[in-house]
Amino acid sequence: MAPRRGRAVKRPFEGDGIRFEVDDAEWQAFEKWDATSAYRAGLAKLDGSAAVDFVGVKAGSIHFIEAKVYTGTPSEPYAHAIENKKAQVESLPHKVACKVRDTIAGLVAAHRSAEPPERWLMACVEAMRNPARAMRVVVWIVEPDRRPGEPETKRKANRKNRDDRIRAALSWLKAKVTVLDPSRETCVTELDVRRLPMSP
Repeated sequence: MAPRRGRAVKRPFEGDGIRFEVDDAEWQAFEKWDATSAYRAGLAKLDGSAAVDFVGVKAGSIHFIEAKVYTGTPSEPYAHAIENKKAQVESLPHKVACKVRDTIAGLVAAHRSAEPPERWLMACVEAMRNPARAMRVVVWIVEPDRRPGEPETKRKANRKNRDDRIRAALSWLKAKVTVLDPSRETCVTELDVRRLPMSP
């Protein structure tokens, strides 16, 4: 399915405190998956199910996008900062992997039950079925600024450990996994989303 042509239509999206725009002329599909009727009428009814924030298809490749914002400021109590760091390393990788796993199951089930399936849903399933196209998982993690006296080298080491664990948790999918902070880093070219200021 070819991308839609014509005048660009930019749609705003929000997820966990991140706001951005998507150019529909460049995407075959882009939806806030956990807000779609396909999800709410399907997998969401199963207690304990999980869902990524966004699904999209660009150039025939499906993207699973999860946004996580760790709120706070550098002046917060040290214990709270440590708790956030531990969660990123110990629980976040498993949660992201489960969200991707359940989203794949939910998309397939929604496609099978829809009569007929919506255009975006068809694009997602077609992309997953194509072995020539890579699956991409993008995890946006927004952290508070560095605390006074916190060594930057230690912060970088913690991020690398976290990112490696996320990739390891998703190794079963054979996907291309990108982890970044969209408030500080440029979003990967393959996504080409245009970020807006963070929601208050």
